[in-house]
Amino acid sequence: MAVIETITLHPYALPLEPAVDLGGSSVSVRNGCLVRVEIRHRSGLTSGLGDIAPLPHFSRESVSEAQAAVDAQIPNLAGREIPVSSSHRDLQRVIAGEYPSARFGLEQAITTAMARHTGVPLSAYLSETARDSVPLNALLTGTPDEIVAAGAELDVGENGYRAVKIKVGRHDPAEEAAAVRHLHGVWDEDVEIRLDANRAWSSADADEFVAALNDTPISYIEEPLADASQLRSWAGKTGVPVALDETTRELSADELARQTFATAFVIKPSLLGFLRTLDLASEVASAGVDLVVSSAYESGIGLAGLAALAAAIGPRLIPAGLDTYRRLSQDVVDPRLPIGGPSIHIPALWEALPSDL
Repeated sequence: MAVIETITLHPYALPLEPAVDLGGSSVSVRNGCLVRVEIRHRSGLTSGLGDIAPLPHFSRESVSEAQAAVDAQIPNLAGREIPVSSSHRDLQRVIAGEYPSARFGLEQAITTAMARHTGVPLSAYLSETARDSVPLNALLTGTPDEIVAAGAELDVGENGYRAVKIKVGRHDPAEEAAAVRHLHGVWDEDVEIRLDANRAWSSADADEFVAALNDTPISYIEEPLADASQLRSWAGKTGVPVALDETTRELSADELARQTFATAFVIKPSLLGFLRTLDLASEVASAGVDLVVSSAYESGIGLAGLAALAAAIGPRLIPAGLDTYRRLSQDVVDPRLPIGGPSIHIPALWEALPSDL
């Protein structure tokens, strides 16, 4: 039996370079809050860190609201017993509150402390079949010319990235499609191309983009339509593989499992909840759809938790969307964590992860 001894909060502000376009606004500072949880057990004390990082224009809660929600829970959580063999649902019942980012931070911190107590990496604590390595997809953003220039310099192929995600829907559809066509010609044919439109297009704009792709092979387009209710029929009409991102946070697990027209579900655990992600992975497994763990510009602590989840869920290796660490010019830990692509070695990351602030 373990007991929660202390919970402390530590706000942070990290510069993003270059700034990130979120919901049409330029964001140059990533604000969040670390959670430190200390647990007491027979052999002593262990601690774990979690990250509360609601995403501006996407999360319904702000950092201050999420922090206040955790502050309100601390009196009830301090002294709470946690069985070492707790199931994920048992742990979820320990933590109250509806803000997903607050739940993510608390759940990550508690499970990390429990993993240290049991002497295994967090990924292995979450799943006995967790993998030791997680491949990443590279992320390209900017104007079509900037994307082409960055893509030409990207290390892809057998020893580099095997998947690349390109942000589209921000410029002329034909010019964006031309950039994708160009990079497909430059890269190894086996490199998986993922596109993300963030619900930017009308059906007509999406049709224009697809026509301009000229049958360039892609893995999928995330959420191409502003009207998500048209997505199933559009995918059926065009034959274009689509992935769900925003939709994964709007539907229940049962509803999501029925969206089998999708090629992949792109899940952002820091916007869903840490343990909720594990439940979702289990509940939609029957849909036969790939689950892609994706980041939202979290700190290195948050990204380490996402890497553990990516290593723990799913029956096979799927490149994760965790290539955002390089956008942080500073981190909450020094030296920086080994989170760079084209893959993350989970045991090395666990060894580098600080147990305290």
